Amino acid sequence: MKVDITPYDMPPGSGWEAHAHDHEALLSYAASGSCTQIMETRTWVVLPQHAVWVPPGCVHGTQVGPHGCDFRTVRFPVPIPDDLPTQPCVIEV
Repeated sequence: MKVDITPYDMPPGSGWEAHAHDHEALLSYAASGSCTQIMETRTWVVLPQHAVWVPPGCVHGTQVGPHGCDFRTVRFPVPIPDDLPTQPCVIEV
């Protein structure tokens, strides 16, 4: 499986509106700064050393904190391995 890692230098207050990725799962984390991951049934503040796992098809949005965020997204194409979570969760990195 080939994964893609994308860095984003996001200014304070920026982010993405709610959307879903049907053909990939995401592992998103803040290398520095903070952001909030907003999902249909959950909201998590993402700080360094923790990441949010977003399975394929999960609607989510992102709001960057007041100091900006050095944001990273690891994209896993479908099909994802069976041993990865099927629900959104927080993972220590």
